[in-house]
Amino acid sequence: MAFFEVLLHAALHTTIEKTFHFVKENSRRTAFLTYDMPSLLNWYSDETRALNELPYTEIASFLDEPWSEAADLQVAKKTDQFRLASGPPDDLARLQTYVYDAFIKENRIDKFDSKVVRLDKYSVPKRMFDVRPCKYSDGLRSNYAMDWRGRLEIGGQPFSLRSLIAHDYGSRLPPLGEARLSNALGLAVIVWYRTEDGDILPYLPKRPEASVLDIALEKVGGSIKRLAVFGGGFHCTASGEAEWKPNATTFDQMFTADICKELYEEVGLSREDLHWIVPVALCREFLRGGKPQLFFVALARAEAHELGPKRREAIKRQIDAGRQEVLDDSLTVETPEQLYRDLARFGTIESFANMCYAQQCAESAYRAGAFDPRS
Repeated sequence: MAFFEVLLHAALHTTIEKTFHFVKENSRRTAFLTYDMPSLLNWYSDETRALNELPYTEIASFLDEPWSEAADLQVAKKTDQFRLASGPPDDLARLQTYVYDAFIKENRIDKFDSKVVRLDKYSVPKRMFDVRPCKYSDGLRSNYAMDWRGRLEIGGQPFSLRSLIAHDYGSRLPPLGEARLSNALGLAVIVWYRTEDGDILPYLPKRPEASVLDIALEKVGGSIKRLAVFGGGFHCTASGEAEWKPNATTFDQMFTADICKELYEEVGLSREDLHWIVPVALCREFLRGGKPQLFFVALARAEAHELGPKRREAIKRQIDAGRQEVLDDSLTVETPEQLYRDLARFGTIESFANMCYAQQCAESAYRAGAFDPRS
């Protein structure tokens, strides 16, 4: 039986239950973040987990019935730029400076400090995103360094930013308006594609470990900026921080066009290479202290044999620009259970969550005929 046919008949919650323990076992730590699922679930034990198990909490699902490509989502923009609070406590400013310098030393920062989108709040009844510009570097000083220890003490004891925030909010995430966190909106997408024999599979490229990049570029005498988060492992087809667009007025202009830009930069797929792309859920991520994440799902118009060449062209552009984001590799899957097991063991937290929503979207879109090759 074909993979996609089995997937449509698989119970998502049962599949997650069978495989999520691999996510819990696949724990590691960097100087900035602790990728430890049992710990993260414990930190935010009073939050309702997305799809019962995931280390996210769901703010809104956009998988309406009947399925439609039009999400009818609204954006309200404030033009005044967000300023990251440097306290309380007074030591927080010192921590922010120290972790930013650490990111610089590890070559994880672009020379240009871009403006990204901070999500101030989301209104479920109005389906409205309230946003304002903020500096990308504010995220490095906050959400991207939740578990850094040192330069922050309370009562003579070293504290992480996560511990500090938990002191104020207990086992819940802080509100989106918490000014000590940038809470920039992340975007991620998983693209479904049709194989030569007519099956439908998810496109999950592999991200490079820093050591792999260093070795590869040493051979050509180059250097490269390392990824700030989720280095190594199979990942979503593309992801990134939502860039601030002063002239954008609609959800499509602000966010859908942005994730399509990421798709082109990371794997070489343009919007013309897609049949459709839709937002599926807005969540908050435990790993980065409640950072908001907007998940998308898409169906490729590009044929399977075109994906490799397009990806290699994108990788060449990335290397020329000094930042390789994907390797020339993607996850091979045969069954839904194997897909989730391999993502749990060898993928990223974000890809596992996005894949769960991609399955929900596939079930809904299939019923609406959106996977019909004639549509």
